[in-house]
Amino acid sequence: MSFGAECAKLGTGGDVVVATIMNDHTAHRLFLALLFLVPLVLPPVSACAGDSPWVITPGIGHDQFEQTFFLEDSLAVDPDSLRLLERTIEELKESYVSLETAYDRGATRISNTVYATDAAWRNVADAHTRHRAGCFSVDARGRLEWKGDDDRDSLSSAYLVTQLSATPRMELNDHWEIFTRGDWEKTDYDEGSLYGLDYTRGRARLGVRYSGDLLESIELTIGKTSRAVPDSSRLSYDESWLSAEALYWSFGPTRWSASLAYVSRQCEADAEERNHDRGVFELESRWQISSVVELTALGELERWDYQSEGNVYYDFTTGQAEGMLKYRPTENWQLGIDGRLRWEHAGSDAEADDNFSAIGAGPVVSWQPNVRVWIELAPRWGTRRYDAASLVYDDFRFAQIDVRADASLGDHMTVTLAASYEEERHDNPTRDAEYAYGSFAVRFPFRL
Repeated sequence: MSFGAECAKLGTGGDVVVATIMNDHTAHRLFLALLFLVPLVLPPVSACAGDSPWVITPGIGHDQFEQTFFLEDSLAVDPDSLRLLERTIEELKESYVSLETAYDRGATRISNTVYATDAAWRNVADAHTRHRAGCFSVDARGRLEWKGDDDRDSLSSAYLVTQLSATPRMELNDHWEIFTRGDWEKTDYDEGSLYGLDYTRGRARLGVRYSGDLLESIELTIGKTSRAVPDSSRLSYDESWLSAEALYWSFGPTRWSASLAYVSRQCEADAEERNHDRGVFELESRWQISSVVELTALGELERWDYQSEGNVYYDFTTGQAEGMLKYRPTENWQLGIDGRLRWEHAGSDAEADDNFSAIGAGPVVSWQPNVRVWIELAPRWGTRRYDAASLVYDDFRFAQIDVRADASLGDHMTVTLAASYEEERHDNPTRDAEYAYGSFAVRFPFRL
């Protein structure tokens, strides 16, 4: 994949989850039936259709992902016979119908969505509520997802995922507040496999936030994350982390933001080689050159230090920079040029073959004739070069194009489209690859 898709993120989080696990299909079906009954216990509302909190949204959609590659990786292969070795696989090809039932009133929204395909059923229930009492406030979210066995794929076992997060806050004065957050997540598979292992993950954090006149906010946070995988202790870990973030302070026509995070991960005794510390620094600047021209610059530096280096886990540093020049000739059109640079450098000379740099650039065009329609087209071309040739990696060029569109066609129809195509052309042609992804959905919301 291109370096844009490769960018490693800190990713110590995830929504919080509390789960009660059911281990057979009968329990799953009973549980889903109860989910459908949840909206019935909510207070009725005597109002006209335009003011009702009830929204029913049927929909249809299709998701597909394909990749093309070669069965062999050898310089001795005759280029004329490459097509005989080429294979295309569909890792995802699914059409579905869906039905969402939602209750949305004030600070509370509860919804339940059923997705049905020719091979499996999936159900997603979400809840979000906010409440305030004096200087105290709380923001709570919950998510429950269930999927049945996929008749087409024996590896896609049925699962049940439950998540819950809560963020209480207390305002000390007009500028200062303290907050905590708790997250829990539990995933249970009907049949465990190498691709689907039960796990429980929890996270807790404590922070202080300052909001001022010259900047939006400064936030300091400390936290703890723990994940337990009963069937694989090598995947279990504990993390401690500290982060600082400053959002949008201004100097003349420029606005700046910065963040710094440090994470220390400790794994079980049989996976000590995975123990590491890592830090990430991010900086963003936005410069309003004129009323129709804006320049945005982003920079990121990330460092991984393993407590014991080896052939698989070793110290490395990555950096990324991105710049975008945006020009808005009219209210409906926005034109831009986007450029990206990424590099990775191993801390050990033994792993120097992994060192690389990648650069890419391309235009970005978006059109929004009104608040109901938005379309964006973003092609990109680039290259990735390694410091030294190796048996595993070689230089390649890539081309990518992304298309996204959203449209509201009246009050009762929305259309969403996302498509991406990428190809890699390597110095060794047997390593060439192509990737294609497409997602299309049409929804028909009706307020009761």
